[in-house]
Amino acid sequence: MNKQCGFTFIELLVTLAVAAILATIGIPNIMELLQNNRITNTTNDFLSAVNYARGEAITVRDNINITPIDDSDSQNEWAKGWIVWRDQAANTAAATNGNNQYDNAADPNDDETLRVFSGDGIVVFNGPDTLDAQRTTAVTDTNTLSFNADGMLNSTAATAVFSVCDERDNEAITEITLHRTGRAVARKIYFGQARYRACP
Repeated sequence: MNKQCGFTFIELLVTLAVAAILATIGIPNIMELLQNNRITNTTNDFLSAVNYARGEAITVRDNINITPIDDSDSQNEWAKGWIVWRDQAANTAAATNGNNQYDNAADPNDDETLRVFSGDGIVVFNGPDTLDAQRTTAVTDTNTLSFNADGMLNSTAATAVFSVCDERDNEAITEITLHRTGRAVARKIYFGQARYRACP
């Protein structure tokens, strides 16, 4: 007589219970990892754009600008991404644009789009409210960063501070400090520290 092997009903219930406990513990950790990765990726993309814009400004000996794609939310201007561009008036003698704002239509006199960085629209990416008042160039787009031919930020302020965060309460935020020299530094600010502020 053959003896049949398999799981008993009790063993199956115990296995399912253990799996449920492990999933309960693991899923929040995975979600937190994904949220942290979004913030890190956004921060790295912005630092990459700043370094690229500075390098390009030095190379072409002209102002290079970074403008948010959609800054309609005053507390989250940069979340949907940003564009690195050059005013077309400086590119060709025939250009008649020179209006100091980003134009992206098909007209040959419109501005030169150098790179486009797409945000995920999930993280909150807030820039300084005083950016426009402190800019020393004639760019008319709001919230635009502008780098000169020396790779320095066209600004009267010593620094421009950005914050990258998400909807989690009392979580660390990433603060990006852009110095007038063009140097950008990112660091974590943890809940309870003096510089900590809630995510907008």
